[in-house]
Amino acid sequence: MSAKSIMQKATEIFILLFASIHLLYTGTTGYTHIFDAKKITFCVITSLYFLCAFFCLYIHITDEKKSIKALLKKHLSASHIFVLFYMFFTLISGIISQHFPYTIFGVSRFEGIYTICCYGLSFILVSLFPCRKKYVFTIFSVCVTLYSILCVIQLLGYNPLSLYPKGTNFYDAGVIYTTAFIGTTGNTNLSGAFICLALPLLTAALFKAQDKKRFLLIIPILFLSFTVLKMGVISTVLGILAGTTITIPFLLRLKKRGVILYFLLIAALLLTILSIIYFTNPTNGFISEISMILHGDISETFGSGRIRIWKNVLSEIPDAPIFGKGPDTMQKEKFPPFERFYPARNKVMKTGIDCAHNEFLNILYHQGILGLCAYLGFILCILNALWKNKQNNFVLSLGIALICYIVQSFFTFSMCLTAPYFWICSGLMIGICNQNKKEPTLN
Repeated sequence: MSAKSIMQKATEIFILLFASIHLLYTGTTGYTHIFDAKKITFCVITSLYFLCAFFCLYIHITDEKKSIKALLKKHLSASHIFVLFYMFFTLISGIISQHFPYTIFGVSRFEGIYTICCYGLSFILVSLFPCRKKYVFTIFSVCVTLYSILCVIQLLGYNPLSLYPKGTNFYDAGVIYTTAFIGTTGNTNLSGAFICLALPLLTAALFKAQDKKRFLLIIPILFLSFTVLKMGVISTVLGILAGTTITIPFLLRLKKRGVILYFLLIAALLLTILSIIYFTNPTNGFISEISMILHGDISETFGSGRIRIWKNVLSEIPDAPIFGKGPDTMQKEKFPPFERFYPARNKVMKTGIDCAHNEFLNILYHQGILGLCAYLGFILCILNALWKNKQNNFVLSLGIALICYIVQSFFTFSMCLTAPYFWICSGLMIGICNQNKKEPTLN
């Protein structure tokens, strides 16, 4: 069995394990320790995959008598180069940081050198050996269906699997405990990040696949849509709406003129909506914040306090602009705490700040301008690959999901509970674009 065949099978298993075990496993102590449970599955799955890769590299060099230089020259693309630079700048940032060796694994979110390099390596390996087996998508769909069923049951006020403390449920967030949790991915922001990948991916498959069994995807699509509407995470709604809006021309196969007209129409519609908000002056919820911003009144409390967090983080960038302060070290800097008023308790609760709640700003702070440029270059490669291969249904489905995730990441953060799915989907899309194989149908 050749090294290539082994790696193709290993990649298949790697994706399956993340699609099932990592997604659904919550540990045995509920949401209080779900992060620890996910760290274990993340480390075990990626470590086994990387060990297999090193073994195959050994076979490639010794038994098959092929050089690493020839392998890299043949397969590395621009996206791989940018990811390698991103890993390299993260490594340098962590080593020269005043907080080293905490930067190896991170101070609070397990997003140190180790985790980010795992993200990058998994992307490279998946893109070099992309899995196109139909049953892998089927298993992923089944696991997402189970995930969505759990979310709906929790939103109905029940506590299956005893993930919430005994006697509590989803709606006790802000009353008995501060952070809202849902599904098997914990924090609603993280769950929303995963849904921003899963929901568009399944929806695109429903419309673009050929097999009649694809209509079963309506079940998780409806349940996930219900979850998005009920759990009230604005970043998830924005991610799905903006991502879908951006990619509709690809779905409709519009020509260049059609794409221009479409975006002109969207711009006119957006301008009309903003004008209505400006002149009607709504006083409640997220829309009222938009209205106040349009009138030049920007409060630090907007976006659940994100404006204040972004302002504080930006003020610290000049201290280490090139390489940043080291991955996952913000908690060490002792930023002013995040404050939120909880009406049910009639009090303001304070929480320490350990991330920027904006993935791009977070990278700029932790890994500096060089790390951010490398990451942005990687994002541009994804968009370019989608544009050039938009006729491929599989690439199109993955591309829509990735854009939705990227949009929502402007308001949230990365963690090993959900970020691996972004890097795996990116690897699959880039790998399929590079290999340009015949696309499969959903089985």
